[in-house]
Amino acid sequence: MTTLMTAPELLADLTGRGFTVRTTNGAIAVTPASALSTADREAIRERRAELLGILSAGEVWDAATASCLMFDADSLVESLGVDGRHPAIANAAATAVIAQLAHDMTAFRNAISEFVVLVRRLAAVRSAHKAAGERSE
Repeated sequence: MTTLMTAPELLADLTGRGFTVRTTNGAIAVTPASALSTADREAIRERRAELLGILSAGEVWDAATASCLMFDADSLVESLGVDGRHPAIANAAATAVIAQLAHDMTAFRNAISEFVVLVRRLAAVRSAHKAAGERSE
């Protein structure tokens, strides 16, 4: 039963079953959350403080690396021709800024990764719409 596990055992059990467990701005995020059992959720609640300690002991804030990651993400928006004012882009950027202000390198890397995925997805949609428009002419 997962509630009898220590925090490291619980973390190993969850990741061993294919879950991604991370901390974002002081909260525990598990993906895919929809696959968590009631017992999993209870065990996570019971071991929350310990899990946060384990997960937060990750990467130390590195301002130079963070600046490079942000620059690369911003450059991608421009190079792919995605509108940086798009609401989803603005929300993703805000998440990165919050992590940056908190000096949470792990959360920042995660936010930048999600930002890049979003930019690429929006660029693909834009490209598909453009191609569909050219075919109809």
